[in-house]
Amino acid sequence: MHFTRDELVWINSALNEVLNGPEAIEDWEFHTRMGGDRDEVEALLRRVHDELDSLKLADAE
Repeated sequence: MHFTRDELVWINSALNEVLNGPEAIEDWEFHTRMGGDRDEVEALLRRVHDELDSLKLADAE
């Protein structure tokens, strides 16, 4: 599956909001609402963030 830069930014923003935003999902309901535990979603957020960083570096070259 391939995502555009904008799509990755949207995914990054959405995951960040559910994990860290003012309306972040509480631990007790996180798995029910997201379908994965907080650690799994945090790992996915890191992967998306790393991919965005790689795209920025590629653009700079």
